[in-house]
Amino acid sequence: RFDSMGGEDIFGSSRNMTLHLIFLPPVSFSMSCLAKIEAARVKGTLDTGVMRRLALAFGEEKTAGSDFTDDDLLKILIKRVSPSGNDIHRGTINQVLLLAFIDRDPMVPLKWMKQNRLSFLSIPGVKADSCNHVRMLRSKGTTLGLPENHVRMLDVLGEKIVPLEGM
Repeated sequence: RFDSMGGEDIFGSSRNMTLHLIFLPPVSFSMSCLAKIEAARVKGTLDTGVMRRLALAFGEEKTAGSDFTDDDLLKILIKRVSPSGNDIHRGTINQVLLLAFIDRDPMVPLKWMKQNRLSFLSIPGVKADSCNHVRMLRSKGTTLGLPENHVRMLDVLGEKIVPLEGM
């Protein structure tokens, strides 16, 4: 379903996905990324271990005896971008999240992004620079208006994407 202005979660359930934008226009990369996340979920290649660590850093907890499902984790982590600019760093955070959990090896989603013609990373010479973005958001996050739970989540992301340094 396409409804970019609705208030629902992107991943409503394992059978329902609302096609919200996760990057601001003119980037048409959002739907391609949502399809990639869904494909990874169906194939079982999501790095659910890092997703759980990210959810806990974000402040989410499950009751004793229960665990996060893939759907729970996706609802917590992937949020739509608001064109009103309330969270101007959401696109950067979404990109780093994709690099961190689409596969256990962050090089796999980076390679996919570089091969995807809808991605700015497909332009020769363009770098993701994700490690530097995460470092900047971690060090200046609260000054830039990021909530503390986002900064804690960026600590986990920074560890996961170390192999992407300089790319």
